[in-house]
Amino acid sequence: MNTLVRWVSAINVLHRQAGHPPPGATTDVKNVLASARRLNSEVPRRMQPVFLRELRRALGLIDMNTHPAAIRGHRDWAILVLGFAGGFQRSELAALTFGDIQLGDPLGIRLWIRTARTVQMGRTASKLLPFGKSPDTCPACALLRWTRLLHYIRDRKLIEVEVFLLGVSLSKHICREPQLELQTFDQKSPVLRSLRRGGHVQDTRISDDVVNDVVKLRLKAAGMDPKRYGAHSLRSGFIAEALRGGHPYRAIMLQTDHISSVALDHGQRDSHSYRNPVLDLGV
Repeated sequence: MNTLVRWVSAINVLHRQAGHPPPGATTDVKNVLASARRLNSEVPRRMQPVFLRELRRALGLIDMNTHPAAIRGHRDWAILVLGFAGGFQRSELAALTFGDIQLGDPLGIRLWIRTARTVQMGRTASKLLPFGKSPDTCPACALLRWTRLLHYIRDRKLIEVEVFLLGVSLSKHICREPQLELQTFDQKSPVLRSLRRGGHVQDTRISDDVVNDVVKLRLKAAGMDPKRYGAHSLRSGFIAEALRGGHPYRAIMLQTDHISSVALDHGQRDSHSYRNPVLDLGV
């Protein structure tokens, strides 16, 4: 049912952009969808959002200093923090290349999104990775720690990589330091890469499923039920936290690249930023 609704929404968007009335707004289509909902009336399954406190708990259990676990640790750390702070879809994360990284913004690092959806719609979108307050959850630092490690792995011997990892500190920012190593990568090469056993980094990008697997694995290690969480939990967690902080829908949609605010309504409920009137009924 959810897939059908998404298809109708996508068709509506394309029609509006072409200057035509959206077919999904007609009475016939609405009646068909209403009938389908009645026939398929089970409760929709939604992944739970990951809130910042839960994200911190999961990050705190990742080995960032011991080879080879720390290789996977740095990549997974980047997936979790970028996915949360950027409100990314899993496909957007997996598709990132070095050519999508733009430095020079006084507020942080900007990542350009070039997925099938944005290309098909003839538009570009970008997300800001801010220079965060805390080094451990700073999105810019999470990205740059990983890219710096990629650069080091490519040019150094194993013992040098091990020493480098031992010296990694999560208590200081690196996001405002010169990032000359970024210029040494092929601009078409993937940022988030597949790994083999032993911490061997591949030249291929991760799949969308890897993002989902990383979220489940790291949250399970932190004592959370992996069946309740997935890749979308990072995106919905960002939305819920932003709404809890009082940010308007429009500002949130600029980061998540949502076309419609309907999806943010779920985040409003998840954020618990309003008081349910039933609590005041005296029952």
